[in-house]
Amino acid sequence: MLTVFDSTIMLHREYFPFLPTPASVPRGPVDQPTLEAEAPEGWWDESASVLFGAAEQIAKLLHDASDCGSEMLIPFVGFCAFSAAYMNLYAFLFPQMNLGRSSDAETHLKYCLAYLEKFRHVWKLGESWVSTELSHLTVPD
Repeated sequence: MLTVFDSTIMLHREYFPFLPTPASVPRGPVDQPTLEAEAPEGWWDESASVLFGAAEQIAKLLHDASDCGSEMLIPFVGFCAFSAAYMNLYAFLFPQMNLGRSSDAETHLKYCLAYLEKFRHVWKLGESWVSTELSHLTVPD
């Protein structure tokens, strides 16, 4: 399942702005290259739901596995956690990009960060992800 959710993130994330404005809502790419044709009505809203839903599902899977004592501290799962952390952070900071549907984005972000904290002690790669990408992030407890 992680493969499906991570692939979903990669496919849908490509079309969302890197840094939206506070007034931004889901819509087609704003950076080059833009799309030539308009999307069907409601497509971008559905794409946002699928994108952030996949990040939420990864976070929940990581959390449930941790609760059961069966975390898989391997690079692919670490990458999935990193991808989900990034998207949950995005939804937390820019809730309008998922039309307010990510009310638990902060909790899901914390699930991913908790996994990455354990992962970083097992794999050097995890240390670099946490120290270079997420070290500046402080999420309230």
